[in-house]
Amino acid sequence: MAPTKASSNSKRSTSSGSSGSGGKVKKGHEDFRNYLYKILKEIYHDTGITRQAMDSMNTLMNYLFHIIAEEASSIMKAANRTTMAANDIQSAVRKVLPGELQKHAVSEGTKAVAKFKSFYV
Repeated sequence: MAPTKASSNSKRSTSSGSSGSGGKVKKGHEDFRNYLYKILKEIYHDTGITRQAMDSMNTLMNYLFHIIAEEASSIMKAANRTTMAANDIQSAVRKVLPGELQKHAVSEGTKAVAKFKSFYV
C-alpha cells in the first residue's frame, strides 16, 4: 500500500507557530487586510477594493505600525521603563503623525482604550 496523506498532516498539526489556515505566514509582518476590509465596508457598503490596492494599504499599515512602535519603544526606554503603556503609544503617534491625522488618531485611540477598560475592568 502507498503511504497516505494522513501521516504528513499529523506533522503539520504539531508544528509551532502555524496559523492554522494552512497558508504561509511571514514572521514579523502583521496582516491587516481583514480589518481594512471590515472598515471599508462599514464606511462604504457598496465599494470594493482590488488585491493590489489592499496589498498597498497593508504595506502602509505595517510601515506605520513599525514606525510608531519604534518611537514608543524609545520613549519607554528614555523613561527607564520595561513595559510599554498606552501613553507611550499616544506620545509616539503625536511625534510621528502630522496635524489633523494626529488629532484623529489620538481621539480614536483614546476611545478604543476607554472601551477596552470598560469591557475588561
